[in-house]
Amino acid sequence: LEMLARGNDTIIAYTPPETAGEKSLYLDHNYQGALTDICPVGALLNESTRFESRVWWYESKESYCHGCSTLCKVYANVKNNTLYRYTPPTPPPPAGSVGSKDFICDYGRFGGKDFSLNRLAHYTLNGERATSKTALPVLAEKINAAKNILVIGGATEACADIDAIAAQVKTWQDTGKKITWDFRSDKPAFAATPENAQWDFLLSRDLRPNAKYLRDLGKTACASFEALAQSIQAADLVIILGELAAPFAYQTGKIHAHVAGLTIPTTVEECDLFAAVNSAAAWGKTALFTTHDNTATALAAVSVPIAAFSEISGRYIDKAGIAKNTTAVLKPVQGLQSSGQVFARLAATPALAAAEVLV
Repeated sequence: LEMLARGNDTIIAYTPPETAGEKSLYLDHNYQGALTDICPVGALLNESTRFESRVWWYESKESYCHGCSTLCKVYANVKNNTLYRYTPPTPPPPAGSVGSKDFICDYGRFGGKDFSLNRLAHYTLNGERATSKTALPVLAEKINAAKNILVIGGATEACADIDAIAAQVKTWQDTGKKITWDFRSDKPAFAATPENAQWDFLLSRDLRPNAKYLRDLGKTACASFEALAQSIQAADLVIILGELAAPFAYQTGKIHAHVAGLTIPTTVEECDLFAAVNSAAAWGKTALFTTHDNTATALAAVSVPIAAFSEISGRYIDKAGIAKNTTAVLKPVQGLQSSGQVFARLAATPALAAAEVLV
């Protein structure tokens, strides 16, 4: 921040970063939102929530940022069961804690609002509205018939849900099915290595909150994104867990993060995974466990609505291996369940349960 002009004409402004020796007209770093936190007189405002609510109308709830495996401590500002924004913790976390002690990055800050937009609250079959009573038996039959199943994603889910899904996947393997599971769903995720683990000092290259948990479980079956795309074509059934949904796969809204080297999709059609699945044959064998209603929901053979990160109380493992216990800051639509709960219902459907017993 800097002071411009003098006396009564003084205004608070920001100091633009220099690019090639010249000052840029726009901020182009991943911490623009932090300026609104530290502005001493409130002259700088967050445009993504400006004038939408008085700050004292928010219900402020402790939570963790969903944006990556750093899992920074935040406060979620909620009004009328809608998540408006994340703000840094006040007072800051103690020294030595994992994550930022003073800031949150724009990638997580500006994506939080997407949880409350365009939510999916019903099942679909080939794009047509359905119910769990009709959709789950169809999915169970597809699982029963498939010999080669590809599972993509899961790092958006809590540990308990991952464990429930993994247990069910194990029963499929025990019946002789080939199961391939890779939690990485875009090209940058395959570039994340211990030597190249961060986009900046705070933002992890694992852009899913529970990526480390699945990485440690060995759910990295594909050598590259191209190999993942080939597996999509070869599989009899593709199950996508928590991907192709905002704010993880893409981010909407007025303001987006500026992260050097990272292109952030703003629609589902811009996602790497969408392009890899985007054929009639692939969509016809895809079961999408998702939180948001979009083009992918309409194209998938089966779409299953699940609770979002902000609606779940659960355990996540951050990039340093430390367990973070989240609490739900939003109330899900009545009847909406987590991915693990849906898998438990799926396992109990007659078509799948009978097939496993017979084998």
